[in-house]
Amino acid sequence: MHENKQIIIDGWRVYDLPVEYSDADYEEARVEITNQVRNTPGLIALFEYGCIPFPGISDMDFWAVFSDDAGKMGLPLQPALSEKTKYLMSHQITLFAEKHYRKMLYFDPWTTYAWPNGQRLLYKSDGIERDLNFENIKFTKEERDILSLVLVEEYLGSINSTISFYAKKKLPVRHILETIKTCVYIIEEINLITDRKINSTFPEELKDLRSKWFKIDRQEAVKKLIKLFYDGLLISFEAAFSLSNWASRRSEWLRISDLGVERINFLNHFCLDKKAKNIYLNIFNDWRVFTDFARTPAQALELSINSCREVEIKLGRYSKVIDFCVVFQPLELAAIYLGFISEKGLLSDNLRKNTFSNLEEAPVFRPKIFQEKIKMINEIIEIYNNKRVADTSGKGWHFGNGSFQNSFEHKTIKKKILVFWLKQKFWRAINAAIKI
Repeated sequence: MHENKQIIIDGWRVYDLPVEYSDADYEEARVEITNQVRNTPGLIALFEYGCIPFPGISDMDFWAVFSDDAGKMGLPLQPALSEKTKYLMSHQITLFAEKHYRKMLYFDPWTTYAWPNGQRLLYKSDGIERDLNFENIKFTKEERDILSLVLVEEYLGSINSTISFYAKKKLPVRHILETIKTCVYIIEEINLITDRKINSTFPEELKDLRSKWFKIDRQEAVKKLIKLFYDGLLISFEAAFSLSNWASRRSEWLRISDLGVERINFLNHFCLDKKAKNIYLNIFNDWRVFTDFARTPAQALELSINSCREVEIKLGRYSKVIDFCVVFQPLELAAIYLGFISEKGLLSDNLRKNTFSNLEEAPVFRPKIFQEKIKMINEIIEIYNNKRVADTSGKGWHFGNGSFQNSFEHKTIKKKILVFWLKQKFWRAINAAIKI
């Protein structure tokens, strides 16, 4: 069906190679997916998010909208989908209650560009006459800019998650092509809103490669992608520095203790050594470190790449190998993250537990429109947590590799010990990286 074999090119292990499909194949997949979900209790609509510009490379993403009074939210745990359909929708179906889906522009203000009349409706429950698509909310330019750049900051996380692939010279082709395409939107928004611009031919080069992927020599295509992979990673760090400048000018300084962030000190089991005095804010959840140690985007990227390694966890008969990587970010960018955890809510509280700092005070990003978005996110997590179907994570069907954090979602004693052990590895990796 699709190519699982691996090839070696210039020392890179290349796999997850795209398979050429047609628009008709995607249409068949839509029918198959719709037939699987239509009898799900509480489900009132299924929307397709995005479009398919490059069949065989592009994947399909969906929103499953449940009624606000649904007793449970969850799709079949093991849908009987064909291998082809699983390939074409390689990621996930995300679950939303109706009232939150209607407010989609708080989460993704860019959707008005591509879908001014809403996203593609694939299924609507019988008896539902009302419009279920997102409201065309009118934001001021300042509000739209804030929501847009906060979304950019969120996208940086998905790009940064691929750094370990680059460090280990692993190239899951389709995954990387789909991930780095986000850099096109990032460049557009950074250059539209911030003072620190990104000058790059990346958008044109990526579009050219994706359009010609099945027409040019495979080795040539892979070599072009390796270059674009690095360019995309660097763009994500350039965007981080641009956002850092932008957010810091719109933030207020608050005491770390008032935010509920734990201080790092000599009594802390996760303390840093003396050479790490300028590592200011550390987030275990996504391996990020906010610091002024890295002065340029290129230096921050290089530090991050050099920190990557495989870590094997062993506890009795339990064994797990994960890719471990510390992502170095400019200090002031922490303002957006701290703005998030400054609000009350389930997700904010959980993130706060794994955040540590050397600082007495830190910049905190707290515009009203941003706080409204955070409150909605916390509410979504809390509602879903109370309505979740066993063994689901709020993402519906999910193909491919799950994240390490999700595998430790239910904190048994064994898993708490493993997380504690990994936190020590995290701090040691920070120390090792800044000594380079």
